[in-house]
Amino acid sequence: HYQKAADYYKQVIRDYPESTTAAQGQYYLGRIYDWDRLGGLNDFEHAKKEYKVVSEMHPGTYWAEQAEQRLKSLDRIF
Repeated sequence: HYQKAADYYKQVIRDYPESTTAAQGQYYLGRIYDWDRLGGLNDFEHAKKEYKVVSEMHPGTYWAEQAEQRLKSLDRIF
């Protein structure tokens, strides 16, 4: 069901780009690309891209802080 979730998050981001909900959706989209090994969506570079977008477009939010923490983790690994 990760693909359905990813499609939903993309729709939220597209429809409400300035909202906190978009920041949350962008973060969770990154998480899907970060963690979905079984569903085939796993792509660390794409996950990093999504996290960077959260950080840049929604600075100072909870979701940006979470994205920045995850980026640091991925940068240590890769």
